[in-house]
Amino acid sequence: MSDDPSVQSIWRNSRHQHMRYLQLPPPYLLTEQEYIGLTMMERGCQFCGERKNWVRVYWKFQVRSCYECYKPRFLRNTRNAKQNKNNTPETEVYLTDIKNREADDRKQLRETIAHRKQKLFEILQDLESETVEEDGCENIRLLFKYDSKLLKQCPSYNAEWRLYDQPFTRKDESSLRKLMENEYRVLVEKLYMDAAHVLQ
Repeated sequence: MSDDPSVQSIWRNSRHQHMRYLQLPPPYLLTEQEYIGLTMMERGCQFCGERKNWVRVYWKFQVRSCYECYKPRFLRNTRNAKQNKNNTPETEVYLTDIKNREADDRKQLRETIAHRKQKLFEILQDLESETVEEDGCENIRLLFKYDSKLLKQCPSYNAEWRLYDQPFTRKDESSLRKLMENEYRVLVEKLYMDAAHVLQ
């Protein structure tokens, strides 16, 4: 985590290779490590830790925050608030830098939304294509394990769609699959119970 120039060079090369939406150099007085940490949206808001609301980097103050946490800290009592993170003179170069970073953020947001949609579609398709062997038949027959309409009723699946602007990690993917499988079983049991109740 050193700020030694040789260490910074390693971090900078890694950022250029692996973070295509983070190609601009770090803002004023930030090390490469701090810069990367600031932009890790999957960690959620720096104040409340939540990912439920739209989280973004407010470059003027160099914080990663949801609007609910940003508003009371930086929009109220603006007379007493700092001009920006380091009281940097807001020159034309500084303002252009902020504008460029916000433009990059908008590109990343579009990519994040598209990636999340794609992953959710893939998970649904994978589950819909799962099959099981039907017992007690001379010729083995494969049946689809999950009903498409019922899968779409899983609460966790619908909750993930509401987080459309949040990064979708591998951990999110594995936990969503497990949740959907459990919720699907609950939904099927409820259908059987409702059907049995109607027949009685």
